[in-house]
Amino acid sequence: MGTSTLPMRASPFLSAEDKDRERRQKKEAVLREAARLFCHKGYNETQMSDVASQLGVTKPTIYYYFKNKEEVLVGCFEVGFEMIEATLKAAETTTRSGAERLRNALQAYAEIMTQDFGKCAVRVSINGLSQPSRESIDFHRRRIDARIRALVADAVKDGSIRPCDPKIATFTMLGSLNGIGRWHRADGELAPAELAKAVVAQVFAGLEPQPRP
Repeated sequence: MGTSTLPMRASPFLSAEDKDRERRQKKEAVLREAARLFCHKGYNETQMSDVASQLGVTKPTIYYYFKNKEEVLVGCFEVGFEMIEATLKAAETTTRSGAERLRNALQAYAEIMTQDFGKCAVRVSINGLSQPSRESIDFHRRRIDARIRALVADAVKDGSIRPCDPKIATFTMLGSLNGIGRWHRADGELAPAELAKAVVAQVFAGLEPQPRP
């Protein structure tokens, strides 16, 4: 008699790919909740047990994914930076005028400042963090600053904004936009996109080309 092949059964075990996806999703959930609590309670006042409680897990579960509280905070910063860098990349690849690219980048940046990851990046001081963590965060901040300066310089070059010092202009604009992360409230009158557009219109007013006599 010939042997028959048994039908394959669905495995109750996750594949390596599924395990990796699940791990990423759980880490993201921890970061989202941590960023929310860091913004609303403060970094020093937030304990990892608070994050665990909000997620319905135990504190050791948090430490399965992150070494310590500082690593969680750095992770929150990195997500915020990734969001900003993605918007800058999108702005840089458009074929519009320099002013339009800059305005779009600033509006996207401003809108991120209404979200917990963006707020976390400007509300939480990094002074108490380890030197490697501070250096990593400062590196990302310098990259973002440099890319916005480049957008300003491009807009000056093509004449779509008035001549200015890109360094001072960027410092001034980011100072205003970062302020959103400190004072924005979710129950405010304007939706995030409307707020971002209104604030950028104010900071952009000083860059508009002067009308020819």
